[in-house]
Amino acid sequence: MTWQACQVASEGGRGNLSIVRRERSLFRRSVAPPQLQKNLSLLSDMFYLIALALFIILALVVSIACYVVSDKPRPIEVNGARVVLTGGSDGLGLCLAQQLVQKGAHIVIIARNQAKLAKAVDLLKQCVKSEVRD
Repeated sequence: MTWQACQVASEGGRGNLSIVRRERSLFRRSVAPPQLQKNLSLLSDMFYLIALALFIILALVVSIACYVVSDKPRPIEVNGARVVLTGGSDGLGLCLAQQLVQKGAHIVIIARNQAKLAKAVDLLKQCVKSEVRD
C-alpha cells in the first residue's frame, strides 16, 4: 500500500490537502470477459479429468505388468530333505515341523525347554509312521 497526497478542491476555491490511501498491486489483474472465464474453467476441468484418466490407466498397466511378471508360488519339494528347526517345540515352529514331517522331511528340532521338546516329539510321532528318534 502506498499513501498519496492529493489536493481536493472545495466550493470556495481553496483546496484542502488530504491524504488518500491507494492500494497498488504488484501484479496487474486483467479481467477476462465472462465467456472466456467460462471456457477457461471448462478447460481446467477437462485437463483435470484427462490427468485423472491417464493416472488410472497407468496404475492399471503397472498392476497388470506386476501380476504377469511376478513369480507364482511354487511348492518346495522336501521329501527326504534334512531340515533343522530352531524353536520347533511350540507355536509356528511346531506347526512347521508337523507340515514338514507330513511331507516326508527329516527334521531336527532345537529347543530351550526340554519339557516342551518332549511334548513336541510325542506330537510328531503321531503325525508320522516312520521312525522318530529322540
